[in-house]
Amino acid sequence: MYAGALVMFVGMPLALGSWWGLLVAAAIVPVLIMRLEREESFLARNLGGYADYRNRSAWRAASKRGFARLASWAPGSLRSR
Repeated sequence: MYAGALVMFVGMPLALGSWWGLLVAAAIVPVLIMRLEREESFLARNLGGYADYRNRSAWRAASKRGFARLASWAPGSLRSR
């Protein structure tokens, strides 16, 4: 969900040629990342078993490794599993 929102917030202004929209996206993206991190910590505290699930999951956006994967994800960089 958050990855799609990031693509939408950046992609729509690019598709429409709106430099003002990119400025708005630049302001929204850090807020979205903060929200993601707060949601992850809330779920880890209040949802039983979520912390274990989060530690087992390979695709976590709210981690340095997850952000690096999210940033490097592109159609040409997908590997067959």
